Amino acid sequence: MKKTFLNLMKLTFVGSLVMLYSCGSGTENKEEATSEEAVTTEESAAVNEDAVQEEAETTAELDLTKGKEIYDLKCKVCHQENGEGTPGAFPPLAKSDYLTNNLAEAVEGVITGQNGELTVNGTVYNSVMPPNVLTDEEATAVMNYVLNSWGNSHDAITVVDGKLAE
Repeated sequence: MKKTFLNLMKLTFVGSLVMLYSCGSGTENKEEATSEEAVTTEESAAVNEDAVQEEAETTAELDLTKGKEIYDLKCKVCHQENGEGTPGAFPPLAKSDYLTNNLAEAVEGVITGQNGELTVNGTVYNSVMPPNVLTDEEATAVMNYVLNSWGNSHDAITVVDGKLAE
């Protein structure tokens, strides 16, 4: 709901700017204003696309902040503040090849829990991670935080119905 409101506000702002631009400052006569080329639909779409991209970047920043809060509450005890994990017990999230190679499974594991063997950065771990009670929004936020912290770099992801959105 908040995203929709922010999108609407940005599009309204951008639309207002487009109208001001196409109408001129009011000091030009009507012939000059109409003779100037108005903003085309393509240009308007480009402006809207820029606004959507800017909103996505802002959302990612907000998600990282929220994601860090969730990580600190639910993940930090085992995976440590620096994402290095606990040797022999809990795998690292920092520079983790498992996250890169098994992202869908990692997302599902965060929500439903994991047990059994898994290999992270060449080391086999065999411990239990309990399920987390997370909304899709919270899972998206914490995963985006993990995927973009401690040397990890990944495009923003979205979790829908407890699974990685394709």
